[in-house]
Amino acid sequence: MSSDINVVTLVGRLTRDIEVKATKDGTPVGEIGLAVNGRKKTGEDWTDEVSFFDVTLFGKRAVSLAPYLLKGTTIAMQGSLRQNRWTTQEGKNRSRVGIRISDIQLLSSTKQQAPAPEESSRVADFDDDILF
Repeated sequence: MSSDINVVTLVGRLTRDIEVKATKDGTPVGEIGLAVNGRKKTGEDWTDEVSFFDVTLFGKRAVSLAPYLLKGTTIAMQGSLRQNRWTTQEGKNRSRVGIRISDIQLLSSTKQQAPAPEESSRVADFDDDILF
């Protein structure tokens, strides 16, 4: 049996700061919410609509990117859809589809940047042998 294609590419804004936890074996897992804006035509009118997705980032990237994955940050991500299934304490079967990130890029940040150094100190840091 061959594998089917399961690829999702989205650009959107984070709806909350990343929450990093660990699996039982200690693997870091970061969970974030992503809002993706779109438009749809209803009759003659266009209306804005927002779709919300649960997104998961595994491994060291979840930890190293945590200071930057804050509410309002715009990201581009690629990943795959994953269906989680479970049974409630009442015995009801439940499921939820989420996205597991395989590649991520920060497009904007809500984190304040440090002020740029003065012009004279920036020039002094450059080496004459810079290749472009």
